[in-house]
Amino acid sequence: MIPVRRNGPRHGSSLLTAQRMAALKRLTPYLVTFLAVTVLLLAGFIRAQDAESNRTAASVVPPSVGSSAVLRDRPSPPGPSAAPRAVDPGAPTTTATGPEPTAVRPPATAAKRAPRIIAWIRDLGLTGGGGSYQEAFVAELSWGQCAELLRDVESASREEVDHTTRDLYRAAAQACLAAFHGKRALWPAADAAVEQLSGRSAALDCIDRSVYELTRALVRIHRSDPDAVLRRGRADEADGPDCPRLRSVEPGSGPAAGGYEVRLVGEHLPDPAVVHFGEVTRTVRTSGGRFAVVTVPPMGKYKGVSVWIEGWPYEVMHSPTFSYDPPADGTGQSHGP
Repeated sequence: MIPVRRNGPRHGSSLLTAQRMAALKRLTPYLVTFLAVTVLLLAGFIRAQDAESNRTAASVVPPSVGSSAVLRDRPSPPGPSAAPRAVDPGAPTTTATGPEPTAVRPPATAAKRAPRIIAWIRDLGLTGGGGSYQEAFVAELSWGQCAELLRDVESASREEVDHTTRDLYRAAAQACLAAFHGKRALWPAADAAVEQLSGRSAALDCIDRSVYELTRALVRIHRSDPDAVLRRGRADEADGPDCPRLRSVEPGSGPAAGGYEVRLVGEHLPDPAVVHFGEVTRTVRTSGGRFAVVTVPPMGKYKGVSVWIEGWPYEVMHSPTFSYDPPADGTGQSHGP
């Protein structure tokens, strides 16, 4: 009989199990790490899928704010086939297959308007005498000193400046400031003053009439085109006042006996014209509104006399002079009629 070894197999199985458990213990950290990495990768994949789903949903924009609404609300081009397209608010929104429409840009602003040149009142060159308020007012206006003009009009003595003159130059200063200096709030006052002065314009002298016409022209331009851009014309292109005025006597001196002719040079001379030669008045013909010839009267009380044309508001002021040569006897008195 062969003896049976009872403890052999049990002992071998236990040994194998122990070895397996030891190996499993050694592998456990690696398995845990592997599982953790797998879980992290799976979580990242799920988040990526959710983000992609959100982007896909966001690409479908509601009609009220998306580019589809811009295209849908844009009017159809004119023509017989143009008709409004109905929009069903319940219909699903579809995305266009073509290029994404660009954002609607605001309409381009209008091109900058070219300024309108206004022929300005010219400087009369009134220097060396007179000193009236009207002379100062005209000079400031011709130089474009509108703020100074308005200040001086308001501060001028009421005994020396009549009501009409004050109203006229105040309106001129207001229109000038409104048109060229950005004081647009002054337009209503200038407009009202022009209307009030219209009934008195016939009584104005040639200088004040030119100022009135200039002011009225500015107001009328503003009435017809409030947004017009205005600019004062150049000094060498200035116009008016259309006053008859003598500039020179040629020659400017001669014998005391008189009886010879001299040439008068001026501007806006009427035909015929009344010439004041010292204390003597003569009516002469003019040529081209600029030239005239007058016979010199004999010398009177004064050696030097002013020569001016009827209609010049300042008369002897700012007018040329003529000088008589001393008579042979040295008395300085006239020997003629």
